Amino acid sequence: MRLRWRNINIGFKYGIALGVTILLFVLSIVFVGNQLMNIDDNINALEQTSEDALSVIQVENMIKEKDILISDFIHFRERSFLDQFHLLSEELEEILLDLEVLAEQYDLAQQYSMVIRNINSIEEIFLDEIIPLLERGNNGEAIVLRRRISNLGVTTFVYLDEMIETLENERNKEMASAKVSIGNVIQVLIFSTVISLVLGVIIIVLISKSITKQLKKVVTLSNCVSEKDLLAKQVDYKGNDEVGQLAKAINYMVNNLQDIIREISGASDEVNVQSGSLTKVSYTIREGAEQIAATMEEMAAGAQEQADFSINIAKSIRTLDDLIQETNSNVEVLNQSSKTIIDVTNVGNEQMGQSINKINSVNTIVKESVSSIKDLEKKTDDISKLVSVINDIAEQTNLLALNAAIEAARAGEAGRGFAVVSEEIRKLAEMVGQSLGQITIIVEDIQNSSKNMTRSLEYGYEEVDEGTKQIQSTGDTFQTINREVIDMNEKIENINKSLDEITQHSGQISKYGQEISAISQENSAGIEETAASIEQQNMSIDTITDNSKILDQLSDKLNTLVSQFKI
Repeated sequence: MRLRWRNINIGFKYGIALGVTILLFVLSIVFVGNQLMNIDDNINALEQTSEDALSVIQVENMIKEKDILISDFIHFRERSFLDQFHLLSEELEEILLDLEVLAEQYDLAQQYSMVIRNINSIEEIFLDEIIPLLERGNNGEAIVLRRRISNLGVTTFVYLDEMIETLENERNKEMASAKVSIGNVIQVLIFSTVISLVLGVIIIVLISKSITKQLKKVVTLSNCVSEKDLLAKQVDYKGNDEVGQLAKAINYMVNNLQDIIREISGASDEVNVQSGSLTKVSYTIREGAEQIAATMEEMAAGAQEQADFSINIAKSIRTLDDLIQETNSNVEVLNQSSKTIIDVTNVGNEQMGQSINKINSVNTIVKESVSSIKDLEKKTDDISKLVSVINDIAEQTNLLALNAAIEAARAGEAGRGFAVVSEEIRKLAEMVGQSLGQITIIVEDIQNSSKNMTRSLEYGYEEVDEGTKQIQSTGDTFQTINREVIDMNEKIENINKSLDEITQHSGQISKYGQEISAISQENSAGIEETAASIEQQNMSIDTITDNSKILDQLSDKLNTLVSQFKI
């Protein structure tokens, strides 16, 4: 499982952390939205219940008005009271039709039927009995029936009060449900915020810690390479993510550098040995030349002795030619080795370029993670704006409830029930405002946590940027090594050219030796030709000696450069 996690790209790892956080936020938003819809339904139900209660109260008031009109008609017998009674009966009939739906909804059919029966009885007694009695002048019986109507009104008020009590209970249930929904919203917001922040921070800290730990190992190894220490412990990381690819690349580069330095060291030692051999050969040739000079002084003593010396010279020349050929071959091998070193350093340079590209990719991924967290901060700002809008609505509702309470106070006794309802609406609006204040605090906590997460990612980005600079410094050091090897190859080619010239001179020396051997019997002419040959030979020996010194200096310089590396 751990290896599979290491094979995932770093960007995808940070995406998982961000995705988990966003998913939890989305789930909490969905739940909060659902609870807010429930609260809205509860508020609508409260408003409807209040309207229904007002309708019942209005029926009570209209029954009281009808009772007053009946009393006024009995005492004053004015037609206007009777007209008002009929008009009030029509309005009451319309309201009772609405109450029929209310009775079916809240299981108040029995109370409703009793109210209808009593109202009908009141109208029948007034219209069919009291009015005819008044027309006949029988006021006493009319007053008795008036009392009967009052008793029916009291009974009706009892049934209406039962209906109001039922509506009040229903309103209390809706209010309790709204309180529960608000509590759920607060709990879910707190829980989802804490869980989202804890999980997001834990995942991001673990990812950043893992990446930083491995990057520090890579940076440490890069610093060792830049200090020419190739014996440093290599990065042991099993995974195919960007850090794993970077670790493999830097390990491969160190191994290649070790091989390159070993080859350069071997080639340098070989050059040093060959330069020593070449110096010895030059000294041997010079000794031979001095011996030839001594022989020339003794050539006058006898031709046979001169012939013997000419034979020795020929042998020395052949020995010199063999040594020069061998040295030329060794230099050619050294030339090929230097070209191989150049090819290997070019490959290493390309690999270093790939490492720089990889660390730049990691740098880009961390930048994108910082941008995503900043987008999350913008989303929480949008939530704050939405909460502000809801708070404005709650304040407006509170203001409307206050206005309604004022109007109810003006209505006096008839508006007492409406005042109670408006007071409850005002309290509910205040509770919504308090809940919105708590939501605002929670959203601010989310914003602060998002800012902390942004600072954490920016710190990780600084660590990655420092690793990028270290890798680039290592690449510059590697390019310096490449230039030094190319310069060494050019100097080896110069040595090769010098050896070619030495070969040409050795051919001339061989030719002169053959001439000396051919004319050994001609002493005078042979002495002159031998003197010229010795002079030319001394010049060639000087050239060989100079080139040998140059080759020895190059070898020492190469050894000095190689000795700086620990392999």
